[in-house]
Amino acid sequence: MSKVTSWDPWNWPVQGGMREGEHASSTHTLLASGPPHLAELSAGNVASQVFPMGLCQDFTWGQTLGVARFYEIGSKRSYVVTGHAAGGLTLSDIYYSGPSLLRKLYSVWPDYEGKALNPDGATVAVSGGELGQAPDWGLPHIPPGYENFLWNMQSDFFSRPFGLMLIVHTNLNNTVMVSYFEECIVPGYNTAFSAQAVIMQESSTIDYERAVPVKANYAPLVQGPSDLPF
Repeated sequence: MSKVTSWDPWNWPVQGGMREGEHASSTHTLLASGPPHLAELSAGNVASQVFPMGLCQDFTWGQTLGVARFYEIGSKRSYVVTGHAAGGLTLSDIYYSGPSLLRKLYSVWPDYEGKALNPDGATVAVSGGELGQAPDWGLPHIPPGYENFLWNMQSDFFSRPFGLMLIVHTNLNNTVMVSYFEECIVPGYNTAFSAQAVIMQESSTIDYERAVPVKANYAPLVQGPSDLPF
């Protein structure tokens, strides 16, 4: 491990303690939709209350933190303070067969006919789970679509928030991060067809209220060579 006083670009990496060949990738990343809040998930029964989303092609997560700078008369220096954080997601997939992108994202909510993609998650979302204070949404008044494909964003169905879980592992199955995005809403949805393409594409933008780090069995903090697990 290099230090500032012993930096040796010819013989040593700048940062030590990293295992050769171990990396995080999309292959070892999982997205799953669920109830609006992490606290609504029941301990020991999470697997049945979130819905793993397949055929995702691209996922982007961005955050911004409000920053204000204040100056004063009589000095060239300034004060910097932070405000609220806000974040958004973009997600795309291909429509192969089965549930569409919006149907997968809103898996816990019953549609116009009372059908939910994830009944176990729907039970938690409707009841409020451990929070016990979910609003009585009832069934939507305007159909968002039927069966597998939902698309009509004029429907009040899309006023309901959902949650999104992100799990990232390395190729050696060590956990890098687990985050739960709470109170997600989809403000934008796109569908693309092309005569030159062989399959239909879907994409959406997602706004969320907050990202909650989930305590899990993470790989230990890598500080240097002494932290190598072998």
